[in-house]
Amino acid sequence: MNRQNCEYVVIGGGVSGLATAWYLRKAGRDVRLLEKNPAVGGCMRTLRQDGFLLEQGPFNVLVRDPAFEQLLGDLGDDIEVEPAGPDAKMRYLYLGGRLVPLPSGPASLLTSRFLSASGKIRLLAEPICARRPKSDDPTVGDFATRHFGAEFAQNVLGALVTGVFGGDVDRLSLKACFPSLARLDREHRSLFLHGLSVPFRRIGKPKKPRRRWKGLINFVGGLGAMSDAIARGLGDGVTTNCEVTSVERRGDGYCVAYNASGVSRSLDTRHVVLATPIGQAIGLLKTMADEPAGKIAESLASVESVPLVILNLGFRREDIGHDLKGFGFLVPPKEEGLSFLGVLWASSIFPSHAPPDRHLLRVFVGGAKRPELARKNDDELVALAMDELRDLLELRGDPVLVNSCRYANAVPQYYPGHTEIVRCIRTQLSSIPNLHLVGNYLEGVSINDCVRQARETVEKMAALPAEAAARSGG
Repeated sequence: MNRQNCEYVVIGGGVSGLATAWYLRKAGRDVRLLEKNPAVGGCMRTLRQDGFLLEQGPFNVLVRDPAFEQLLGDLGDDIEVEPAGPDAKMRYLYLGGRLVPLPSGPASLLTSRFLSASGKIRLLAEPICARRPKSDDPTVGDFATRHFGAEFAQNVLGALVTGVFGGDVDRLSLKACFPSLARLDREHRSLFLHGLSVPFRRIGKPKKPRRRWKGLINFVGGLGAMSDAIARGLGDGVTTNCEVTSVERRGDGYCVAYNASGVSRSLDTRHVVLATPIGQAIGLLKTMADEPAGKIAESLASVESVPLVILNLGFRREDIGHDLKGFGFLVPPKEEGLSFLGVLWASSIFPSHAPPDRHLLRVFVGGAKRPELARKNDDELVALAMDELRDLLELRGDPVLVNSCRYANAVPQYYPGHTEIVRCIRTQLSSIPNLHLVGNYLEGVSINDCVRQARETVEKMAALPAEAAARSGG
């Protein structure tokens, strides 16, 4: 077996692993990233086909975390940010067989049909009707119902949660999914009254620095351009077509065994970062034959995920009667008439993702709403999409392009108790020297969250040698 040495080994080349390796390399550390697929990026990959840009996972990023913004700055001229077009501000819900625009301001709140008259009254009565949580870990649906009423909880927040997590608003934990909202829910009975007081409490405080990027963005060449740029920066520190078979603990270090191009190899390393999807992380933890690692694997096995199929459909512009001005639409979980989670009008958000005479739609299938649909083949899903969307979007012709990407375990579901699961994992990790976990199954599923976790993990790793030296008097 071919053996090599490296200070840090990152297993998994998705956004979490790439960001971790990037920060380690930036800190001057010797790092190797091992990825089993032919290319890095995980679900953050972009295919080019017939003039279309086809995202294989996330479609856009909302820049909201300083760590992600700093990473964009670090990449500099290696990527070019593409802001969303002005039409992306308009969003719709599928209600009662038609598309209803979401309010864009106070005036449209009263005129939009996104809620019934009684639903709007209950929404506006939040300062009077809102109640504090009875549970320490309420669901997102419970939170929304207490503050804004059951209709808003199901039709609006239920659809938005489906768009982010693919999950059930009545099962997902508020504390795990939206920690800042959970804190406000504990501290303030009325969110409306708290919101009104915020501008007054900011008087006299320094303004936040101007942000370089705001709102929704993608990159010229798609989100995969970011993955490729990080990989280029890592240079020969990236090994693809490489499947890790075991992680063996040796004192305070590890031996990582892997197969690359049919050849068995191994790396002796001090630090191992597991940045794989949750199923692979569980498998590698079990290979360690270590009691704390086994307990972490058990904890991770309790985290459920939902399946998802992303169906990219390209059409001739003249074959779609709807103007497609907007971001697209989401389907509330209890709404009948459509089987899908939602549809994005990709070429309206980022026109570069389709040729000038084409439109690109992204149809989301599966999730907690209809997981069985994720098992259908492409022909069946295209037929279903054409049947259900033909009248709604005035489709007059068949798609000229079909592309699908499938994830059996697409999005981890943070149910009540998830924060306790993560706390237990952190406790067990503290007893295993130099083993680290990053991934969307811990504390946030977005690209922003994964980059933030990667940066925090590297900061902790960078502090370990100094702490050890201090304890030993070095």
